[in-house]
Amino acid sequence: MRFERALLDHLNVHSNDYVGAFKKLSKQTYKFFTHAYQSYLFNIILSERINKGSSLEGSASILGYKSEPDEVESALLEKEGLSLKDFKVSQFPEASVRGDRRNFLAEIKNLSFQGKNNITLSFDLTKGAYATILLREVQKA
Repeated sequence: MRFERALLDHLNVHSNDYVGAFKKLSKQTYKFFTHAYQSYLFNIILSERINKGSSLEGSASILGYKSEPDEVESALLEKEGLSLKDFKVSQFPEASVRGDRRNFLAEIKNLSFQGKNNITLSFDLTKGAYATILLREVQKA
């Protein structure tokens, strides 16, 4: 819990200095937290589509300050108590995120495998797709 301690130690001394607390972390770490939250929001939208039986063709926003949210994305922002401007942190510009789009379904490229009992898989996934999810689905099949 090294990261959590660093944040809490700073906030213990500077109670409302959230920007200063995040600046205690490495760039890679604070970007990880920011991108994880963006992925969380995307996954909520994706889960709702799956639960409603909607098509998984197309994409949704990885929300950021330059996003152009549709009705569903806007409703999610409102539910989360956010606006697009919250993704742009003037006091900490390097932590700001512009946003992007991500397909609901990831394309698997260069898929190959070897073996019978001990299988070796090789594949390429697009940015934002996770090999662990692919492997879970392969295991189910």
